[in-house]
Amino acid sequence: MQSRKFKFPVILDSVILLAAVAVSALPYVLNLGFYSDDWYNLTVLWQKSTSGIAGQIHGLYQADHTMMQRPVQALYFATAFKLFGMHAVPYHLLNITAIAAATVTLYVAGGEVFGERWLAFVIALCFGLMPHYTSDRFWFTMQHANLSAAFAFLGTWSISRGTHGNAVRPAKWFILGAALFTLSFLSYEVMLGWIVASIVLVTGRSYMANRKAMEPQRRLRGILLVVVPLIIVGLLKIASQRYISTHHHFFENLALHLRDAIAQAIEFNFWSF
Repeated sequence: MQSRKFKFPVILDSVILLAAVAVSALPYVLNLGFYSDDWYNLTVLWQKSTSGIAGQIHGLYQADHTMMQRPVQALYFATAFKLFGMHAVPYHLLNITAIAAATVTLYVAGGEVFGERWLAFVIALCFGLMPHYTSDRFWFTMQHANLSAAFAFLGTWSISRGTHGNAVRPAKWFILGAALFTLSFLSYEVMLGWIVASIVLVTGRSYMANRKAMEPQRRLRGILLVVVPLIIVGLLKIASQRYISTHHHFFENLALHLRDAIAQAIEFNFWSF
């Protein structure tokens, strides 16, 4: 993949995106508290508060085995509690910062991959303001999802940089991308689809761009530096899975659930929203 020739004021666009996310949060962020599962996790953190961050992480593992598959989430919870205790507002200010970071990194990744300033800007702006996942905006227990998104978007930018035909030491970009994707995957699984799609898209574009130069294999080998660690982490997460529970006769009614999911997605995105 050749380096993009377009130039655009990344800093200015990023400041506008940051301001948009901040302004959208002003009406509510200072009035938020703790909700639902927040209290369960905060109770565990409070009970283990004399044990330090390591003890709190261990307590979270004991209370919820899924935390073992999301160590970044556990570290985030324990560190945030160490800093803020039972004061709700700082958690939510930190979360808005994470949403803003995810918005800017999506913009940077989009500009790198697509090479279009306004396309990247509009996509990032919609992401930063969309109401689809409002629970991620006011629920402390789900704040790690925003971290996962920021890591994944930045990982996409990194591996795309590594596939440039004129990239110096491209391995460093692939290693950085692998680390960022791994952090995303260890934060939450919600970005796995984005990660896979990013790898496929960047790999395909790299192959098409470099095949005339007779060097696609050299560039594509770098993708293995990204894929292999993710596979290893995925296998470890599967091995640590204690049990999988399903609800509402999920597999027996799979066709019905798929139909309802598609219908509701169309209704929400093209009508209600």
